[in-house]
Amino acid sequence: MSSQAAATIIGVAVLENPRLYDTKQPNSIAFDAQFFLAPHVSLVAHLRYYNAKGETFDSMGQYMVCSTLAKTQNGAKLGDEDIKPEDYHVVGDIIWLIPVSAAKEQLRNRPWVSISGAATIPSKDSSTFQKPIPKPNTYVTLGGFLSRYTETNDIPDRFYVEVDHVVFLGRSLIPLETPGKSPFEGSCRKHKQGLRFSFDDNESPETPCRPVKKVKLSNGSPFDDMAPVPRPSNLGPQLSSASLSSD
Repeated sequence: MSSQAAATIIGVAVLENPRLYDTKQPNSIAFDAQFFLAPHVSLVAHLRYYNAKGETFDSMGQYMVCSTLAKTQNGAKLGDEDIKPEDYHVVGDIIWLIPVSAAKEQLRNRPWVSISGAATIPSKDSSTFQKPIPKPNTYVTLGGFLSRYTETNDIPDRFYVEVDHVVFLGRSLIPLETPGKSPFEGSCRKHKQGLRFSFDDNESPETPCRPVKKVKLSNGSPFDDMAPVPRPSNLGPQLSSASLSSD
């Protein structure tokens, strides 16, 4: 997909480390978010939220989240937590959130994404699209479950969506791009320093894809002492697969 694509994600997420994003905007809060993709694989996002009602948030909570998504940019202001800016896979702005209370097994559901943009490299051979294959530079809107991502130099460069539907919206004037090589390195990553929650019952010393460094975690389940999250007062399917380049 083109770099001018727009993306939205909806799913169950664990939000940690709420903090003030901008001292000049006291209602602007930043979270470290995790979405489950597969065993040993999670999507780590830096999400902002405009707290119009002055809600209070625990240090960690479970939420149903709808948020915009964008690629992390170099030099972006992402707060002062233990997670480095380059450790975030994506950034975004939360459109709405609803607190939930679920067992860890119930949290292991992949998020749904909706993406609109130009299909600049619609090729089955390069794994950028499976049937139906749009014509080059055709605008499309697609929806499906986010399943994994691949990396180059530890930076996510391609995200894979199990497409449920595609809507064709016409032709684009964006110049054609040349398909680039993106060797599969797997989606497995070490647990991020600064994040207490893990979708896995036990942290493995290494993932099935490649060795990772051991990270010391706090003892016990992160949900053992979790208090119920207050409900905000202002809140009144899988057929084929495609991959999306984040470039």
